[in-house]
Amino acid sequence: MTVVMITRAGSAVALNDYLSTAPAHDLDAPEGFHERVSVESTVGDCTTETFIEDMRRTRAVHGKQSLKIETYHVIVSQTHEEADPYDYAAGLRLHEMTEKLIAEAFPGHQAKLTTQRDNGHYEGTGAVAVWVPGKWHTHVQVASVSELDATLVRISAAGVETHHDYAAGRAIDSDMKDQNHLRRTADRVVRRELHYNNAAYVEACARHQAGRSGDKITRRDYAMRADPDGPGYSSHDAVRVQLREARALATDWDDYTDRLRAQGVNTRVTGTSGVSYSWTGIDGIKIKARARGKNGLGNSATKAEVEKQCARNKAEKEKGIELKAPTPTFAPPTMTTDRPVPIYLTPDGRPPWDAQFDDYVEHVRQTGGTYEGRALNGLRATIADPWVTDRDRLIAAAPDHGITVEGRVGAPAVTVSIPATDAPGDVTFDSERLGTAWTSRGLDEQINITRTRESNDHDAGQGRETGGAPEQRATEHTGRISEATLAARRAENLRRSDHQRAEADRRRREPAARDTPAAGPQHSDRDTDRPGEDALRPPRGTGKPHYPARDRLIGNPPRPDKDRGYSR
Repeated sequence: MTVVMITRAGSAVALNDYLSTAPAHDLDAPEGFHERVSVESTVGDCTTETFIEDMRRTRAVHGKQSLKIETYHVIVSQTHEEADPYDYAAGLRLHEMTEKLIAEAFPGHQAKLTTQRDNGHYEGTGAVAVWVPGKWHTHVQVASVSELDATLVRISAAGVETHHDYAAGRAIDSDMKDQNHLRRTADRVVRRELHYNNAAYVEACARHQAGRSGDKITRRDYAMRADPDGPGYSSHDAVRVQLREARALATDWDDYTDRLRAQGVNTRVTGTSGVSYSWTGIDGIKIKARARGKNGLGNSATKAEVEKQCARNKAEKEKGIELKAPTPTFAPPTMTTDRPVPIYLTPDGRPPWDAQFDDYVEHVRQTGGTYEGRALNGLRATIADPWVTDRDRLIAAAPDHGITVEGRVGAPAVTVSIPATDAPGDVTFDSERLGTAWTSRGLDEQINITRTRESNDHDAGQGRETGGAPEQRATEHTGRISEATLAARRAENLRRSDHQRAEADRRRREPAARDTPAAGPQHSDRDTDRPGEDALRPPRGTGKPHYPARDRLIGNPPRPDKDRGYSR
């Protein structure tokens, strides 16, 4: 369920540093996420690096430096069922949705958004410990003072829409930070952007949680559960067992408190529904905790929720149904297989991005694969060419395999370009995007390893004939290839590529010219640069085909081992 919470930021600088620069919380994660920030962006005239300065500049422009509150802290989180923590695209969808939510809930205000998933934890201890990955969630720092004139749209519980105009320099008021306003705005944005009913999903999750325990598990609980010298559960876990039993058997509030008092748990009502509990912990120390709050026992322990459960118990008892206490469970797991899932409002009930992904996969299949995959194939084929003995030669040979490589020997980075399939021109990206094995250093190591392996295979084969054998390669010019030569090579390959594309386009537009009754069966067009089948037939008395000589495209000396297939 998409949950939105808002609080005042005690220190805007401290919150900004904590969200952006603090170490990740999942350093012990078996998946090894180890990243504090996955996605970061801003709303309004500000940047992620200068948000504090930009926000304070706005305050100064409107003379609001004396306001005590500089920023508000908003948290938007989703369940694992809404956003898979292993799917980066899911986190990106949450981030983009939150940008729209903040723009509508706090119009005219600068904001910085930081999306994370580093809140995973272990459940259980020892051999039965299970890692529960963190949820995708977005932290938002919203500037208290607005920089632009704006109109706030509020929707009442009855669905009535009202508009409130705000002038630039106006601080966030009670209408903007009202929790009901935020919840309804989130429901509206989720339905529009993610295509499911968030209000209905929140209700389903609440019913599921109430049916299990209704407890709120805190970081302190997880730490005490993981203590190798402890009992495997926390002091809060222990008292929750008593609270669950009292809720299941009591028929009114007094009955509930009497049952707890008999077990050494005292209660004190605070406010209209808050409850403060006190008891002796498993280590003999007196403990106090509220129902709500960061380290609270859970909303199910509030007076309002307890009285609702007591009313249900009384009604069942009047029907003759026997009330039973739940089985004591000190540390019920938070992850279950029967959790509710969002119901998407699409014709087939699938998330809309699944259909988009299917369309993308089909597009990739029809266009010959992803750019990264095609670039990898081109690099592998180029490195496998025995003529390639260093990165300069890799750059010169790469166009023969459908790619262009930039970044000569000594350059710290290498870029790979490949013809675009859905637009004119090339797609260019750093080779590091393909993995650490394809960085500048990784490419050099792959070339050296491949040539060394071939040399060893040649020595082991005692004269076995292979293209580019060491004794043949020794007669070649080993000097550095000039930039002019590389430029001429690229220009010639570009001309050849354009010619081949034009020829392929002509063939696609003239399918009826082949295999017609009048013309009879037609053979597919041959590439005129390739030798004919007869020319490739081995001469009598030999086991090797004969390759006719061809002109080379650049000034490399002729190679006695084999010719190069430039038509690829």
